[in-house]
Amino acid sequence: MSAQSPAAASAATANDQGKTIFTSQCGKCHDADAAKKLPDGTTLLTRLAKNKDPETRLATRLKNEQERHQVFLYLQPLIERERSSGTVKKTQ
Repeated sequence: MSAQSPAAASAATANDQGKTIFTSQCGKCHDADAAKKLPDGTTLLTRLAKNKDPETRLATRLKNEQERHQVFLYLQPLIERERSSGTVKKTQ
């Protein structure tokens, strides 16, 4: 078993904290993976994937900078997967 570097462990912790924050504050409307359809038929994940700066877009709801960054670290792989699916074109 290999030990994680302090930076990797810190990133993993921030990711876990981001998931906890997102699930508790955003999950009701967006589900834990940000893929729940909204009334207009889009998802938060699609909206963030289209945005050039999704972390800043999160600031509309998450005012605490540290929490926002942790949520971004959690969502970042999901956003990248959405972008790589080929169905998203970046805007803004």
